[in-house]
Amino acid sequence: MIWVKAIATVLVLWSSTAWGATLTWDASSGPNIAGYRIYNCSQLPCSPSASTATLLATLGANTSYNIGTPAVVQYYVATAYNSANLESNPSNVATYTPVGTSPSPPPPGPSTSPSVTLTVLGSPTQGQPWTVQAYPANVAGTVSVEYWINNVLDHIENVAPYCPFDGDDDGVHCLTRSRPFGSYTIEARVRSNGIEVTRQSITVQASATPPATSGPSTTSAPMVTLTVLGSPTQGQPWTVQAYPTNVAGTVSVEYWVNNVLDHIENYAPYCPFEANENGVQCVTKLRPFGSYTIEARVRSNGIEVARQAIVVRASATPPATSAPTVTLTVLGSSTSGQPWTVQAYPANVAGSVSVQFWINNTVNRIEGFAPYCPFNGADDGTLCRTTVMPFGFYTIEARVVSNGAEVTRQVIVVKASNQ
Repeated sequence: MIWVKAIATVLVLWSSTAWGATLTWDASSGPNIAGYRIYNCSQLPCSPSASTATLLATLGANTSYNIGTPAVVQYYVATAYNSANLESNPSNVATYTPVGTSPSPPPPGPSTSPSVTLTVLGSPTQGQPWTVQAYPANVAGTVSVEYWINNVLDHIENVAPYCPFDGDDDGVHCLTRSRPFGSYTIEARVRSNGIEVTRQSITVQASATPPATSGPSTTSAPMVTLTVLGSPTQGQPWTVQAYPTNVAGTVSVEYWVNNVLDHIENYAPYCPFEANENGVQCVTKLRPFGSYTIEARVRSNGIEVARQAIVVRASATPPATSAPTVTLTVLGSSTSGQPWTVQAYPANVAGSVSVQFWINNTVNRIEGFAPYCPFNGADDGTLCRTTVMPFGFYTIEARVVSNGAEVTRQVIVVKASNQ
């Protein structure tokens, strides 16, 4: 893991009637520092994660920036970023006050009081991996978040991102996971210097697709829904996951693939293809092209109570005689301030295939194997991993190479913001 050390000393603002005001700071001592970003706000709180913050400038190694002479009170913070585009925590807030103007008092009411927002990541009501992330605001000092799940203390998070479920973050973002179906009351208690200053709770219902309106789920007949994960018709990694509902007792799923018993899954998530899950989610994999009839037979206490079949066609479309193309798809929620990435799907490309990614007109990396993901280290060999990125615009271009020669390219512009 690469960390970015915060700017060493406070951000200082020097004012001059002739030349305007200049922000200065000491260089960060973090590894591989590529430069600095300046943010300004029209009100407090001011930080890159605040809705009032605007990216003012992205700089190189220089440690000063002239802001001119704003006509109204403005607030500024600076961050350092490294060659991997990881960003440090913000500096202190520097305030610019025009001559003859008194600084505006902080807005009254709860907006300046400590608060915490809980956001659900993933799709718990669709039976998909999910988690919750806490976003404390207006909390000074040393911040930590104490998580209580269903009225039981789970753990304490001392550094951002603040995630429930112990071991459920990788130091960069909260990790979504498949969890047993049911109701989760998740309470975040935010502490400053060890003292609780605010708390918030949220109730999450983890389930498969809501049951039919014909009656309560507890009185409906047992059933099983099969969902395709991944993109089998694009020649990409894929699998299938079963979601049993209204099944009591000890539940297991017997999988038959092309009329041959594959294996029996005794625990959720219920995945076909032996060894194709890691205990928390079904793992997509590249499979030979062809037709797969996948049948799930659900058993309760060893007795079959429901079954369902699905036919999956694994292929590359359109046929290979068509011109090479590449499709870029945004994964995650870049405009909600959440983790995101982009995945390239080449089609009709023969030979040895690779994808060269250019970000903001600078080469980022070359991917030699699917899945094809930008941002170095943003895939785990089976899927592109979403990551929280600094707010701003990203021009992402994928250049597809076959046997060393470029055959097609595509570009997409992604805006990363919290609104």
